[in-house]
Order: sequence, then C-alpha cells, then structure tokens
Amino acid sequence: MNKMMADEVTETPVKAFDGQIVKAGGTWRKFGTAFCTRVNLGGLNKLIDGEYGLFRRIIWLIFILFMTVLGIYQMGKQVEKLNSRPINSLVKVTFEESIEFPAITVCNFNIFERKKTDRVNATKYIQNIVYYKQNVSTKSSGFDFSNWNWTYQYSIFASRLNDSVLLCDWKQKPCDYDDFEETITDMGWCFQFNSNTTTPSLSVNNAGTDYGLLLHLDTELDQYIGSRHGFGEGFKILAHDRNDIPLMKSAGIAVGPGMQTFIGIKQKRIKKIGPPHGTCGSRKLKEFTHYSTSACQLECLTEYMGQKCGCKDAYQLGSYPDCTPEEMYKCGLKAQVDFVTDTNETCIRERCPDQCETTTFEMEVSTVPIADWFFEEKSADFYIDKNITYLRKNLALVFIYYTSMNVEETVQNVAYTEIDMICDIGGSFGLALGASIITGLEICDFFVYYFFTRHLSGGVKPA
Repeated sequence: MNKMMADEVTETPVKAFDGQIVKAGGTWRKFGTAFCTRVNLGGLNKLIDGEYGLFRRIIWLIFILFMTVLGIYQMGKQVEKLNSRPINSLVKVTFEESIEFPAITVCNFNIFERKKTDRVNATKYIQNIVYYKQNVSTKSSGFDFSNWNWTYQYSIFASRLNDSVLLCDWKQKPCDYDDFEETITDMGWCFQFNSNTTTPSLSVNNAGTDYGLLLHLDTELDQYIGSRHGFGEGFKILAHDRNDIPLMKSAGIAVGPGMQTFIGIKQKRIKKIGPPHGTCGSRKLKEFTHYSTSACQLECLTEYMGQKCGCKDAYQLGSYPDCTPEEMYKCGLKAQVDFVTDTNETCIRERCPDQCETTTFEMEVSTVPIADWFFEEKSADFYIDKNITYLRKNLALVFIYYTSMNVEETVQNVAYTEIDMICDIGGSFGLALGASIITGLEICDFFVYYFFTRHLSGGVKPA
C-alpha cells in the first residue's frame, strides 16, 4: 500500500501547454519538462517540442543559456550602478529683479601702523614678531611686552577703519563708518561692509558700477612695518556670504595703490544632496550658530591648536586664551602647519562636510591707473587733508558691483533610482529572453508548487 501511494506521488499527471499529459516524476528530465511547460519564457517550448530534433534543441538550449547569462550580467551592472549612487547636476540661469549684495571684507596687507608702535617705542619689537623672528626680547625697548597677546596688539597698533577708508559710496550715495564693522581675520584687523546678520541684507535691482559699492582706500605706505601674509602694498578684498567666515589668506582679490580697480561679481547658488548619494551635510558648532564649512574648519583648527599649545590665534573663537608672541613662536605656528599635514587629523575629513546649500560670488577683476586729472581736479573736493603727492602714492579706488542680474543655480538630483534599476533589468531580460514580471511570478509559482507537492503535502496538490 505504501508503494502504491509512492507511485501516485511520483507520477502525478501535469497538463502541458499543448494539452498533452506529462507524468511529473522525480527525474531531472521530467522536472525540466514540467518547468518548460508551466513557465512562459521565450524559447523554452522549443526544448520539449516533439517536432524538434536533438540538434535543434541543443542549439536552442545554448541560445537560452547565453541569453540568461547576458541578462544576469546586465542585472549585475544595473545593481552596481545603483550602488554607486550617481547624481546629475542641473544648471540654470535665472534673471532676478533684486539680488542680495554680498558681505565685503577688506584687509590691509600691513598689520600694524608705525606711528602707533613708535608711541611706545615698540616698532622694532613689532617688526620682529611680524616677521616671526626667534628669540625676540620682550623687554629690549624698556617696556615689558611678554604678556601682550595678539588681540591686544591688534587693538592698539592695527590700522583702523577711519585710517583706511577715506570715502565710501553705496549706490552713488555717501555711506559712513556706521555701515561697517571691524573684525579680526586670519590676515589681522580688517573691516566689513554689509556683514551684520542681525540686520536685513542690502540688495540691488540693477547691475553696474552705479548700483554697487565704491571705496576710497588709503594704503598709508609710510606706516608700513611689514606683513605676514604677502609682500605687496595695498588691500585684500573678498566678497562672501554673510554667514561664511572670511578666510582671507586663501581667498580674495589684491588691490594696489594708484589704481582704479573694478571687481565685478556674479552670484552662484549650489544645492547638493546628502547621503547616500552625496556627502554634504552639517553639524552643530560650538561657536557659530550657522553651519558653514569654513566655520567648521576654523573650529577644528582652534581645537587642534588649543590641545597642542594651550592657546589660540586672535581670529579664532573658543575658550582657549590668545597666544602670546612667544607661544606663537614655540608652538602656534608649527601647530597650524601640522594641522594641514597631519594624516591622523580626521576633523576636517569626517566632521566638516560640505554645505548642502551654498552661495558663492565669482569675482572678475580689471584695473586701470588713476588718471592725473582726477588728482588735480577732484582731490581738493574729496580729500581735504591729503595732498596730491600723498594721494598718488596711497589712494586706491575700488568699485564692487554685480555684472548682471542673472543668478546661476546648480542643483544636484538623484540620477538613478530603484525604479530605474527595475525597469532596466526588465528591459534587459525582456530583450534577451522575452521575460517580464509575470514570467518571474510563473517561475516562483512553479517552484512553490513543486516544493509543496514533493516535500510538504505528501503529493497532494496545493490550492
């Protein structure tokens, strides 16, 4: 009786696609016949068609296997493409009726003024620390400078706003010192225009020099002691977003005396996408309310320098005290160099991602010497207490303006999604084998049916 039941299980009849009855046995041949009968996959019926000879069946089998391998290969390529998380960038240029004006930071290449250092007989001492000379005596002038940090020295010796700016025009109307703020950057004591984030930003509704900022700058060459940040005479100017930290040593435009400089700016906005497709992001900063990559990098440098030296540079924020000149010589300068070259330093690589949304200002510069007639005809009207000889050597005129009202915006988008992958895989198998999602369901149905009938239900056909 048990043998009879076994025979019934092994010889359960299955109706083929052409209406013939095929006995489904335990052999691979019968299993293949049932599979070819039940699954609607292009070419499978040729393998069990009685009118096809052995040679033609082998040819069709090779063709089907080749196309199957090709389809699987293409599927692997599509999965690999999805895992690479590709993105595309859409660049569009739009005309705007009103554009916010950037913050403008201006720094004199000369760090300290000679007339101010001479008052306390500190000129030689200041020159030595500006040039980073070692073994500087802090008491050689009869005055003890050993406890003076950089912030204090900037506050009493640096060129101030009223020393550098003779006149200022905003959209052809005079502006005054209240429109500026003084700040310490990595180039020393500087001043900024349109930088106060607690007040609305200035904006323009037309392009051109008449709708921008005009600065009359006094280089004060007779007050030069020296610079740690270059060998030129004049100013460094940077147009930047109001929320960004101006790193003047690595960016900006140099402006020299005796020249009229035109700085045309174009606004660009970039919107990136974050993980898993992109790497942009943000994190909470200790000293800044608004995240920017430059602010994060500055915090990293401050922490690195503070741990190495126990102090920080004057333009850095944080709880560490400002370094004295002696501490800068012995530790601070080396720490700043080591921070860039330290392969174990992970702060910037892992903790300072690019901003997902940034606004940058591309600057185009052209210069021309200031004409003689300007000094002869206008100097008496503009600069009451400056003679022509002095102005020829020290005056720098700077126009900062938008060259057009067009804004270039770059937006990143996901270039390949899961749905795209499924469609491509379906297209590959459809082209190679004429397969579809229904074909996949038929294959699953066949194996589920076979599993239940052969192993679970004791030969009883499942519902």
